[in-house]
Amino acid sequence: MNDFSISRKEILLALQTLLEPLPEVRAFWQGGAAAFNRVDEWSDLDLMVIAEDDKVDRVQKLIESQLKKLSPIQNQLDLPQPTWHGHLQSFYRLEHASPFLFIDLLIMQASSSNRFTEHQIHGKALVQFDKGNYLSEYPLDVPAHLLKLRTRKQELETEFAFFQELTQKELIRQNWLDALPYFQRFTLAPIIELLRMQYSPGRYNFNLRYIYVDIPADWVQRIEPLFFLHPGKDFEEKFQLAQHLYSDVLADFNWNRVEENLNLD
Repeated sequence: MNDFSISRKEILLALQTLLEPLPEVRAFWQGGAAAFNRVDEWSDLDLMVIAEDDKVDRVQKLIESQLKKLSPIQNQLDLPQPTWHGHLQSFYRLEHASPFLFIDLLIMQASSSNRFTEHQIHGKALVQFDKGNYLSEYPLDVPAHLLKLRTRKQELETEFAFFQELTQKELIRQNWLDALPYFQRFTLAPIIELLRMQYSPGRYNFNLRYIYVDIPADWVQRIEPLFFLHPGKDFEEKFQLAQHLYSDVLADFNWNRVEENLNLD
């Protein structure tokens, strides 16, 4: 019988007790589901730490030691350096915690400006402590983001118009598996991105992630069946349905809605 006796609250308390007195640690907060107020029994634990530049490795080792006091570490994954975001990132699964409650730990250098604090993208940080107002220095540049969206929308329209034949010719050839990645990449992905631009513009490039909460249900109900395909007539019909859906998404697109949702997000 599995002993999942370690709770989210116990992990947070143990790490805050460790980190807050340390002078080299500047801030500690939760991201992920907690930042969107959507924590449930299946949520993992997204933890962010800011440390002095030359103390990042030391802080990681201290955190690992503290976790081992709670439970043996069953699995650990350290992302190769440098990561795409420039921070140290490691994942931990504790033997005595639910397998869903794995820890996604990000430790940032204090000098870094990339702190994932733009609430339109990452939600509102659930702060455990902040010793120097580190979590409110870098708001999203809304005008620059809108300009990026306008450029990206034009790119999507051009790509969509150009590449539908890649899917179509494989459907004609009855090469269903060859058609599938083209359909997903050049038909469905642009539809989803255009919808996200309108209804979740901060997270316009999150693809299917958070789609059930970020996109209105009536649009999701039209998208969802298109991902479940059978070779033959079903695939061909859904390809045509996707073309109509794309046209409807474009007809519905409204830049005032984009700006309003970006400022309200």
